[in-house]
Amino acid sequence: MKYLNIAYEKLPLYRRWWFLIIALIAFFPSVIIIMLTGGVYTNNHGLAKPLKKTFNIIIWIVISAALVIQLYQWSQLLMDYFENYS
Repeated sequence: MKYLNIAYEKLPLYRRWWFLIIALIAFFPSVIIIMLTGGVYTNNHGLAKPLKKTFNIIIWIVISAALVIQLYQWSQLLMDYFENYS
């Protein structure tokens, strides 16, 4: 992996790996926007280093699973609503 020619401290918070994990727990749709609009970086001796593709794939799998679970729950909620109020 190539390092960016920028200090890790100068990166925006939303491009740091730890912020991605917090956002994934707190509000996962924000992670989709972050991942689609650019890279996420880790600190390696003060320089910004892009995360490995494996990490990015794992994040996308977690996001996809969360979306599927949420859609399933919404569909069950709507089905219950229409069964009880129709």
